[in-house]
Amino acid sequence: MTAKTAGDENELRFDGRVALITGAGRGMGRKHAEELSARGATVVVCDLGTTIDGSGVDESVAHLAVEELVAAGGKASAYSADLTTEQGARGAVRHALTEHGRLDIVIHNAGFARSVPFAQSRIEDLDDLYAINTRAAALIVSEAWPTMVAQQFGRVVFVGSTAMYGMSDAVYYAAIKASYLGLARSLAEAGRDHGIKVNLIGPSAVSRLADTMDDSEFKRWFFETMKPELVTALVVWLAHQGTEVSGESFAVAGGRVAPILIGEASGFIDPHLTPERIAMAMSAIEDHSGFEPFADYVSSAARLMELLGYSPSEALSTLSFQDPDLGKPCARSI
Repeated sequence: MTAKTAGDENELRFDGRVALITGAGRGMGRKHAEELSARGATVVVCDLGTTIDGSGVDESVAHLAVEELVAAGGKASAYSADLTTEQGARGAVRHALTEHGRLDIVIHNAGFARSVPFAQSRIEDLDDLYAINTRAAALIVSEAWPTMVAQQFGRVVFVGSTAMYGMSDAVYYAAIKASYLGLARSLAEAGRDHGIKVNLIGPSAVSRLADTMDDSEFKRWFFETMKPELVTALVVWLAHQGTEVSGESFAVAGGRVAPILIGEASGFIDPHLTPERIAMAMSAIEDHSGFEPFADYVSSAARLMELLGYSPSEALSTLSFQDPDLGKPCARSI
């Protein structure tokens, strides 16, 4: 992808903005860095230079990417540290603030793959995947949060995966990628009054992992169709100051962008529910009609009350709801 010149009408520009992009030394992350840089952003290339399974270190990956961004006329700096550690993750934000004086955009793209049949998987794989994905994302954003709140502006894009729909040969990978849903949607709610927009994407594109595929008709089609710059287009849009969507998830691949919807159908209601009645009503329970997407937990609670025929006398913004998992009261606002 090549950005248009600064004077082109309707071009999304990032002049004066600073973007921290993890995993930006190669692959899709590199494309994100190149495009944002071409559109005026100062870019922090955060990359430890690991292999596709997360092992090894090669700090030259980040530095080489920065050299090429600068040679193309951009502004950039390199940061290489282990994002699975608290010091490494928080240090990425501190580097951006120290080197460039501000931070506007966080794109957490770093990650690696662990794909084996479930019977052969190790719990250490789950821990490692959690550390580089959800934990690193939470640490980076928590470190950036005070700055974004103070400036009343921030854009956060998490790079997840549609593997979260379920993958039998990558169970832990799928589970950890699914955890981004709760993180992104909850942070979007937390940032709503502070100008902070948080979104999630599930991309499919040519990467170092795709290079390991055996040569085939499918591989040739994949390389011709699933170009990483087509993912970058969505990332750049989500990172722009003019984009107002937040708490959304998108599947993106080959030029297609589609919303990933979370919600509930109308379902089946029986105030005298028993296991036997559930068994008899499964066709109604599994009926997808009346599906309604939810922006957050509060909207789902409002729908539930409506379906059960309850109209609260107080506005939902003043009510407390039970935590759906722990059964504890928790304040919610809309």
